Order: sequence, then structure tokens, then C-alpha cells
Amino acid sequence: MKNLFLFSVMTLLLTGFSHAGILIEPLAGYNVSSKFDDEGGGRGFAYGGRVGFQAAGFQLGVDYLKSTFTGGDMEEVKNDVETNELGAFVGYRFLFPLRVYAGYIISANSNDIEIEQDDGTVDTMKLLKGSGAKFGMSFILFPYVSLNLEMRNTKFKEADLYDESSDTKFTGEKIDLKTSAYLVSLSIPFGT
Repeated sequence: MKNLFLFSVMTLLLTGFSHAGILIEPLAGYNVSSKFDDEGGGRGFAYGGRVGFQAAGFQLGVDYLKSTFTGGDMEEVKNDVETNELGAFVGYRFLFPLRVYAGYIISANSNDIEIEQDDGTVDTMKLLKGSGAKFGMSFILFPYVSLNLEMRNTKFKEADLYDESSDTKFTGEKIDLKTSAYLVSLSIPFGT
């Protein structure tokens, strides 16, 4: 009886992996909320995608996301904040129309963020060496359209700074900036 059970489990696993394939999933969405060190960081559009491998409901791969944040509580910031994230993810798609996934943001950075000082000068800061975690769930609306809800937490450890008043540039300055964002997106997952 034990051998029959083991044979059945192995057959199911091997059958599932024999139908393995490539996952390609472009996405576009909107960051509905964000925080930069406990200050409201604005909202904005995002786009990117996932590429990976899927078998027997399991998914594994890499993802990229470019986000723009406009507005928020940071009145001293004079331009949109744009971030780029590269990460790895693992997920599982259930038989009913739901998928859950988690990921690790391997690398994140930002554009030059313009910050107005009290004396009227504008300093810049470029966030570097970001990493963190992401968690999400997808509702499969149609065979090739998913509604995704995702939460991301990133910690930036370095920044390039430019002080306009003294005309000085500082590269690789150590910082401790924590960000979080909530993304609602539509994606088109397909594969072989």
C-alpha cells in the first residue's frame, strides 16, 4: 500500500512537470499608495513584467517594475520620483482563479530626486542599492487577464547627493530610507 501511494505521488509530480513551460507576463498598473520614511510618497503609474518557468501550478522567475510617484506629503520634492526594481519571485496558481506570489527585490534605484531647501536652492538625491520584499495575489479574470494586488517594501542603503549651495557632489553616501508601495495592476500571463 505504501509503495502504491509513493508511486501515485511520483506519477502526479512527474506528470505535472512534463507539462512545464515558460511564463511571460507583461503588466501595467497604478501605485495607489506609497510611503517614503513614513511620509506619503505619492501615487503613479507602473509597468513591467515577469519572465519565468511554470509547472504544476508553481511559478518561478524574475520580474522588473518601473514606477512613477507624483504628489504626496513631501512638498519639498519638486519632481516625480521614478524607481526601477529588479527581483525574483515564486508563486502558485490554484485550480480556481487565484494566484499568490512572493518575491525578493534584488536591486532598486531611483532617478535624480530634486529637493528644495529652505534657502531656495535645489539639491538632488539618487537612491541606490535598494532591496526588499514583495507579496501579492492575482485574480484571474479571463484566461489571459489577471488583476493583481501587490505590496512592496524596499530599503535603500546608498545615495548619490548633490548640494547646490556648496556645489558639492557626494557619491555612495550611506543612508537608511525605507519605502513601501501598494500596486493595483492588470497583467497578461501566457506561456507554453
